[in-house]
Amino acid sequence: MTRGAVRGRHVCALGLTLVACSFSGVGATAGGSDGAGETTSADASATASTTQAEGTTSVATTGGATSSSSSSATTPDTSDTSTTQTDPSTSSSTGEPTTETTGCAPTLWYPDGDDDGFGAGEPVESCEAPPGHADQAGDCDDGNPNINPGLDELCDGVDNNCNTLSDEWSPANQMCHECALGTFEGHFYALCGFGRSWGEARDDCQWRGGDLVLISGESENDYVFTEATKIAAASWWLGARDDFGWKWVDGAKVGDGWEHWADGQPGVFDNCMAMEGLGEWYSQGCGGERRFVCEITPP
Repeated sequence: MTRGAVRGRHVCALGLTLVACSFSGVGATAGGSDGAGETTSADASATASTTQAEGTTSVATTGGATSSSSSSATTPDTSDTSTTQTDPSTSSSTGEPTTETTGCAPTLWYPDGDDDGFGAGEPVESCEAPPGHADQAGDCDDGNPNINPGLDELCDGVDNNCNTLSDEWSPANQMCHECALGTFEGHFYALCGFGRSWGEARDDCQWRGGDLVLISGESENDYVFTEATKIAAASWWLGARDDFGWKWVDGAKVGDGWEHWADGQPGVFDNCMAMEGLGEWYSQGCGGERRFVCEITPP
């Protein structure tokens, strides 16, 4: 083999970049060599010139090996400066503020025309209260600050607390229109200690927004008896009568539910129910005057 000839020299193409490769055995180089494995300066210069022109640096070592490294021109640029940035204070899908980004849970605010802390009408949603709005609804008269769900009922013929009833029991209203007021299991009662016939007593109860009391069970019977005897240990009208069978004022049959007739009761000729003794039920003539118990049931 003549001097200057390349033994084991190959040129590899990678894209547009030329890379010098050596594959021969001992003494193989990227440039030309003589039989002793020495690299000629002409071949080394040619190699360096070619690879640098293509963006590759090639360094020949005295041991005959060649190292090469590619410049940035041969490495794909993975940075993307056009990536869309999302405002961290908004939802990425809707652009609306979220609880996570704002630190606020939006609240419903109701128009509060009388500035009493309770509103009415269509609400708006916001983190802070708009002027003239409240976070509680249910005001049945938004032009009167003395009427809202947060107030006690009074004996004034007005629905002060917006529960659709008027003059019923509250901590501020325990006596109204000559009757003691009370509450038990969500119902309201008026215990009237003056005498009326059964029909007149029922009329009075309906005027109050209720009816003569219907006893649904032992606990209610005990409540009525206890409260009534605080006023008078006497006979009290209840809300049932014999109308082709004993029925409560709502039409339910007395015998279909809990009963508390005294021994030997009801009688044959007396057609209205009264509570006497220790809370037992008796049939009495409907025209006699007795105290009476009204029950007012919320809607």
